[in-house]
Amino acid sequence: MNLADFRAAVSTRLAHWPDTLLDLVEDPSENAACAELADVLSAALEGGKRTRAALAYAGYAAAGGSRLEAIVDTGCALELFQASALVHDDIIDNSPLRRGKPATHAAFRTLHASNCWLRDCGEFGRAGAIVAGDLLLAAASERFEKALAAEQGAGFGALPLFNRMMVEVAYGQYLDVREENLPLETAEPIGRALAIVRHKSARYSVELPLAIGARLAGAGAGLVASLRRLGFALGVAFQLRDDDLAIFGDPALTGKPACGDIAEGKRTVFLALMRERILGPELAFLDDCLGRPLSGSEASRIQRMAEKCGAREAHEAIIADYEKQADNAFAALSTDSEAGRAGAACRNGLDLLRTIMDELAGRVS
Repeated sequence: MNLADFRAAVSTRLAHWPDTLLDLVEDPSENAACAELADVLSAALEGGKRTRAALAYAGYAAAGGSRLEAIVDTGCALELFQASALVHDDIIDNSPLRRGKPATHAAFRTLHASNCWLRDCGEFGRAGAIVAGDLLLAAASERFEKALAAEQGAGFGALPLFNRMMVEVAYGQYLDVREENLPLETAEPIGRALAIVRHKSARYSVELPLAIGARLAGAGAGLVASLRRLGFALGVAFQLRDDDLAIFGDPALTGKPACGDIAEGKRTVFLALMRERILGPELAFLDDCLGRPLSGSEASRIQRMAEKCGAREAHEAIIADYEKQADNAFAALSTDSEAGRAGAACRNGLDLLRTIMDELAGRVS
């Protein structure tokens, strides 16, 4: 199956997943509530490039995996987990939009308001989204259990990696929340920002999906370690690129307002680089913008400041360094003895991985 067909297979299976909630209904009086929940969850699962699923597929193919059912279910598990993390992230950030549509807590708030229910619609929105995020997390574990069963025992070494991924993202989320509440003058902001990137984003976005796919196919420690080295570097570069888009990206394409990370008060590497390079009134202006809605003119001023002070150029240099590390790790994979034993299957997996690497680096659409 080529990459486009694989992504489509994962998306199709995810689109049908909310219908399985009907299995929980024991009384007709539950039908309305179940339908509401399924509609909101369906919206949360729509969109996205299925990058984590695709990376798992590449790792699986590189290790010689051959059971399509197992890797499609693994891709679904990773995307369900991703959706769970995004739902909770949007609550924490009080972000109204996700991929250009209402975030899950906003969708529940609208449901409450449109039905004129009792109590506060905002509280209902947050509570409903917390539950929805937990449900998606549980569904991710359930789906991965099906993947392991479909692989018929060869890939149970992937389970500790999947569990580690869930733990590490929660830890990274705490680091992120904590950082936003520290004084701005706290020492080593770039180091702490990179720690958040590592734990909250890089490993679960790229490194661990690759490794999970490979271990599902029964890959040995050597190949998994090689894929993880590549995935870590690529994952950091991918997140930093996303942080650049959060400042300079076209809202029509990103689904988020320009300078959205500044408006949400995110302590990113980009922000740390800017604060190192600007002084006086400009620094005061930037700090005042953190954590509040921005006008179009304010966002434009921040963009000009980032370019003028050299922060964007420095940020691009960091991205380029991590992309180079990933390219070097990819080159080393072609001489990996374990990968070589997988023969043509491995070469197909590496071709898939190369395509995804180019996508993440913006070299292809």
